[in-house]
Amino acid sequence: ELEEAFRLLWRVRLEHQAELLEDGLPADDHVDPRKLGPLTRVALKESFRAIARAQRALSNELGLRLR
Repeated sequence: ELEEAFRLLWRVRLEHQAELLEDGLPADDHVDPRKLGPLTRVALKESFRAIARAQRALSNELGLRLR
């Protein structure tokens, strides 16, 4: 699940940066979700949920508090 989330986030970031470079702009990491298609937005939300679940599990396992 985390591997899939990583791949999706990486792809969205790279596509965003490629678009900026094609437009002659400097690459950045700020992706406006409103500019993404509805399926990609749903997939991103699920990816963030998977990351949050993993963080909670690690926090509980290690006895740490999440901020």
